[in-house]
Order: sequence, then structure tokens, then C-alpha cells
Amino acid sequence: MNRYLRILSSIENEIKEIDKEIRHKCLENEETMLLTTIPGIGYFSALLIYSEVSDIKRFPNSKKLYSYAGLVPSVRQSGNKVITGKITKEGNRLLRWVLVQCAFVAVRNDEKFKNFYERIKQRKGSQKAIIATARKLLTVIYAVLRDKKPYVSYIQAYYGEEFTPATNWA
Repeated sequence: MNRYLRILSSIENEIKEIDKEIRHKCLENEETMLLTTIPGIGYFSALLIYSEVSDIKRFPNSKKLYSYAGLVPSVRQSGNKVITGKITKEGNRLLRWVLVQCAFVAVRNDEKFKNFYERIKQRKGSQKAIIATARKLLTVIYAVLRDKKPYVSYIQAYYGEEFTPATNWA
């Protein structure tokens, strides 16, 4: 039993060292630090999102970024009839996965994302609501990276300068 506890302790120490390296890599990059100001996005998520998106200038608008992530509905059309279906899943698999995971965290920790999620969930169900929240999160990511301003500044622009964040956004 003591041998297993020593092995477990060794593994936990390795995990702590890797976490420190990830945090250090994130702190070195301006874009990843900006991403951590968005609710639901931590150090690992910020690095993964930035590595998959890289230069935001590649995308002329946020809709192109949605498509790149595969978070757009499929469209079937015959004549004048247009049918939209499930998301295409033709985009970047890792980016889509991390956005959905971040959306779950954002819904739990941010009132704005929670209200959006709940509103969609009542009409469409929880799965479509979390995908819609991930797409909304991607809109915020696009704006933050394009303008090179932290997420808090967008809230202050909406609510006014008297707003001060009550929680740590990172």
C-alpha cells in the first residue's frame, strides 16, 4: 500500500510541474493572457484555443471562425426549401471540443452566459443550448483577439466605468 501511495505522490508532483509549465507558457503570450480573462477559459484552454486559431486575422468575421470550428448547422437545400440540421462537425475537432468544455464552465460561473444558455435550453434543449453557448463564447474570443482587449473591458463598455469584477476572471 505504501508503494502505491509513493507512486501516486510522484505522479501528483509531475502533474504540478506540468501545470506550472502550462501556466508559464500561457503567461508568456499576450493573446493567451487575454483569453484567460473570458469566463470559462483557463490556462490550458487558452493555449489550446490559441494554438488552433493562431492568427485571428485569417478570419474576416466571426462567422468564418464558427465554420472553422465546425459549430455551424448543416444546410440541405432543394429548390426553395432550406433545411438546417445538426452542426457540421467538419471543422477543427480539438477547437470544437475545448469550446464546448469551456462553455460548460462559463455557464456555471458567469451570469451572462448562464442566462443565454437557460433561454436557449427552454426552447431547444440542453445539447443545442451548450453548442449555442460555445458559439457565443467563440464570438467573444474573436472580439478579444481582434481588438486585443480583455473581456472585462467589454463588460465595462456595456455597464459603464463603475463596473468592477467581483470575481477573478482567469
